[in-house]
Amino acid sequence: MKSSPLSLLFVVLAGAVLGCTSDGAKSSNSPAGHGANPIQPIDSGAADAQACPALPTDVADALYLPATPVCSGVIRLRMSTLDAVGYQLLCGARAASVDEATARATAQNDTRVTASAQTLSSASPTDAYVFYDPPADTGAVAVVSAVTGNTLFGATTIWSGTGSVDFPASWRSGEELSLGCGASPAWPAVRSYDLRRGSSLSEADQTQALALAGQTALVAAMAAAGALDNVVVLRYPPATGYSGSEATDEWVVIVTGHGGS
Repeated sequence: MKSSPLSLLFVVLAGAVLGCTSDGAKSSNSPAGHGANPIQPIDSGAADAQACPALPTDVADALYLPATPVCSGVIRLRMSTLDAVGYQLLCGARAASVDEATARATAQNDTRVTASAQTLSSASPTDAYVFYDPPADTGAVAVVSAVTGNTLFGATTIWSGTGSVDFPASWRSGEELSLGCGASPAWPAVRSYDLRRGSSLSEADQTQALALAGQTALVAAMAAAGALDNVVVLRYPPATGYSGSEATDEWVVIVTGHGGS
């Protein structure tokens, strides 16, 4: 896969490798993400949430640098076991503008989406473009930031097989997230997609994905060091088309924020 010729400064922290308002997205602007149904902590019976430990120094030091003030934390969560598969922090400069044609070209360069991929996001999103090839045989998804113009996530879904996450190319250990620490923040606007069908994600899925991601050291650090701007939640199925394939499904939670003024 060829490298993207982006002129934007794009920071990818490579660590230990493990293993929109549109018809296709659920959108929420309430602080908890769902208005009358606020996000619940993982252990709602705990009197006090355990404080989150510090992130590894190289991750913490990369948050909201002057040259790359916009950062997206990409968190992968295994649905069947409710544990963290891994995470990555992607930071970049704010682009003057990112139109759909530019975002689509970036997605095709960095991931396996095709030129005919559907656009699940709106034509001019403020958070991210989501491009989607349905898994009739081999499906694909790409998420491109509408703020920096950089790719944030790319993966494939295989009918009667198993797809793969192709972007980012490496992931940090999920253990660094300290899943279950802290308390979920007041979420900004949230948009969510079910990539099994290219449709809106169920409220139950979005609620649980946000509850898990919100109680991590990464989100705690992002909220403390700057401001959270938007969240994109995906239900990503590596496999489809056979009984039991949903056991491999993941939630991918992409939290974007910025530092400075």
